[in-house]
Parts: sequence; structure tokens; C-alpha cells
Amino acid sequence: MPPPLSRRAFFRLAAGLPFPLLALGRSGWVQGRPEQDRPGPAVDWLDSRGEAVLVAAVDTLVPADDTPGASELGAPSRVARWMGAERRTRLLLQMGLRRLDRVAQRQGKPGFAELAADDRAAVLGRFEAGEHGRAGRALFEGLRYHTMRAYYASPDAWPGVGFNGPPQPRGYPGFAGPPEEDRG
Repeated sequence: MPPPLSRRAFFRLAAGLPFPLLALGRSGWVQGRPEQDRPGPAVDWLDSRGEAVLVAAVDTLVPADDTPGASELGAPSRVARWMGAERRTRLLLQMGLRRLDRVAQRQGKPGFAELAADDRAAVLGRFEAGEHGRAGRALFEGLRYHTMRAYYASPDAWPGVGFNGPPQPRGYPGFAGPPEEDRG
């Protein structure tokens, strides 16, 4: 299995793709403020155990270091809302979170959320590798995509990758007035 991809490496890879624009434009962030500040999902179809597993999963994908972790910036609620928007992905998320718990229970732990961070990363790595079938791989890809989308949409995450934010709303000061005349 390849080594895990760091946040900064992921961002460098994604910088040339339309991902940053998609994340910024459709993230639910308005003027740099999250729609809601609570870290857990705000959906009625996910039980408290599912919420705990989802929070642990997104924090495993984007743990706190010198910048906040994914759950600190509200990623779990966005992931739940985005993946829950369609019946098929909602079922994938619900069943996948239960599956993560069962895998952890086979290791003698109460559940996925109670595993140590390295053990959670190993479990997610097995889902990524397809050891839990196509549905397991699809769960991992959906969690990773939506977690990164939610996380990097937050202005609080940008300093960690050296991004100071979009030029708007500060604008382009050089274009505030009429163009200068040619001095040629």
C-alpha cells in the first residue's frame, strides 16, 4: 500500500485541477463563515453512533496539526449533508459507517471511533485498497472527496497550504480607477 497522502501533498496535486474552484464555489461558505459551527452532522437520518464514526473518519483523513482538523471546521456536517443528498449515497454512508464499526469490533474495540488514530488510518487504508469490496472503496472515495472539499473550503484551513484566499472581496486595487494613459 502506498504511503498516506499528506494534506499539503494532496493540495499540491489538486491545485492544477478544478477541485479548488468546486470546493470554494459549492461549499456552503458565505463570507468565510460556516453554515453552522457544530462539528457533528446535522441530519436526522444519522444516529449518534454514526455521527461518532463519521467524526472519527474525517479526523483520520484530516487530523489537526498546526491547522485545525476536519471536525473542528465543520466537515462532518457537510459530508453527511452532501452524501445524504441522494438516497444511494446516503445508504452507502450509513452502511459504510456501520461496517467501519464492525471492522473495529473484530479488533476487540467497542467501535471505529474508539480506535487509536493509526489503527483508524489502517482500517480506512484497507477500505481504500478495496479489501471491503467495491462499496468499501466507494465509501472511502466519497468520504475523502467530501472531507477535502469541506475542509479546504474553510478559510481557517488555507494558511496550512500557503493560500491567502481569493482576491475578492478585496478586489484588484490596480483596477479601481480608469487605466493610466500610455507614457510612451
